[in-house]
Amino acid sequence: MFEMSLIYLIGISVPESLLFVWAFYTLSQTPINIKRFFLSVIVNFTLVCGVRLLPIDFGIHTLLLIAAYIFTNILINKINLITSILVTISVIIIQFISEFIDLFIIGHILKYNMEYILSNHVAKVLSGLPAFIFFAFFVVLAKMAISKVQGKNYNK
Repeated sequence: MFEMSLIYLIGISVPESLLFVWAFYTLSQTPINIKRFFLSVIVNFTLVCGVRLLPIDFGIHTLLLIAAYIFTNILINKINLITSILVTISVIIIQFISEFIDLFIIGHILKYNMEYILSNHVAKVLSGLPAFIFFAFFVVLAKMAISKVQGKNYNK
């Protein structure tokens, strides 16, 4: 079971839900519908909090959330099944890479005490903020790569 404080919910879960839904729309090249966007954010936030509170292993959390994201993308965001699967897996991979880079910098380059950071809610939120920046950067890079590849395909 994952321990969630109010600081964690506001500082990590809400921005993460916003970024994920933005990434789903961006990478799937689906035009953003504001009502669906915010409904999707609320549903994803609720699902993330609910799944993280379950007394199960973290790998299972990830699998359940991947399935939830796919269904949310299909039912709310109106993204087709194949695109939803590809985009969801891409977003999860981007998240893992972003968090790895963030933790590597904090733990190995800056040499901060990871036990302290992970045990202190405010430190955990503050140390997670660079991962959001990396995440957004990688989504924009992926979007640019997709656009470039599609541009080449249209010229043939």
